[in-house]
Amino acid sequence: MRERVKKYYDGFSEEEWGRLLRDPVGELELITTKKFIKKYLPKRSICILDIGGGPGRYAFDMANSGHKVILADLSTGNIRKAQNLLKRQSKRIKSNIQEIAEADITNLKMWRDGAFDSTLCLGGVISHLLDKKDRVLAIKELKRVTKKGGYIFISIIGRLAVLKQEIYVKALEEIKDPNFMKVVTEEDYDGSLGFTACHFFLKDEFNGLLEENGLKVVEMVGLEGLNSFLKKESMAVYGDKKAWANILKAHEIYCTHPSVVDTSDHILAVCKNA
Repeated sequence: MRERVKKYYDGFSEEEWGRLLRDPVGELELITTKKFIKKYLPKRSICILDIGGGPGRYAFDMANSGHKVILADLSTGNIRKAQNLLKRQSKRIKSNIQEIAEADITNLKMWRDGAFDSTLCLGGVISHLLDKKDRVLAIKELKRVTKKGGYIFISIIGRLAVLKQEIYVKALEEIKDPNFMKVVTEEDYDGSLGFTACHFFLKDEFNGLLEENGLKVVEMVGLEGLNSFLKKESMAVYGDKKAWANILKAHEIYCTHPSVVDTSDHILAVCKNA
C-alpha cells in the first residue's frame, strides 16, 4: 500500500505544488497553516525538518522566513519537482534549504535524536499510513528527531468532511460502494475509487494518537473550517472582496472551535515535544 501512495504522488507532483493556490478552500488551508506555524515558531532562525513536504510549498516559505530547512518526502516525483523548483527560488531560500532528501516518515534513522528545533508533517502524511502501527512509528519518529520542548506541526485528513462531501456532491456510486462504509466504520480506504490509500481521522482519534505517544497537543485547527468541501460556493464568494473578508473573519473566529475542527477537510495539531 505504501508503494501505491508513492506511485500516486510520483505522478501528482505538479498538481500538488499548485493544489493550495488552485481555489479559495485550498488557499484557506495554506494561509491558516502558515499562520499557526508562525504563531508558535520564534522569529530567530531555527533548524526545521519538513517531512512529507512534497514539492516544497511550506519548506520554501520557512526558508524565506530565515529558518534552516531540510525537505524530505517519500515520493521521488515530489523530490525531483522540489529540486527543480528550488533552482528558481531567491538566493535567501536557496541558502536556507539545507537538503532535499527521500525519506519514509516511519524510519528517519538518517537523523539523530533531537536533530531539529521543530518539525513539520503537513498535508495528510500520517493519513496515508493505513497500519496503525505505522502511524505510531511515525509519531515516535517525529518526537525522536525533534528537540525537547520543540513544536511539531501535524495535519491529517478529516473523516467527517470526506463523508459529507460524498453526500453533498451526490456521489451515488461511491456511496453504494463498500469503501464508503469502510470509511464510516473507521476502516481504511484503499484508493480504488480515486485519490489514494488513506486513513481518515476523527479529531478525538487524532488527539489520542498524539497524546498516547508522548506529544502534548497545544491547539487543534480546522484548516479549511466552515468552507470545507465548498469549493464552488467559496469561489462565488471569493470574487466579492468585502464578502470574502467577512468569511476570513468568521474563519479566524471559528477555525479552532471543536465542531469546526472535526468537520474540516484537514485538521492541524500544534504539538509540543513534552
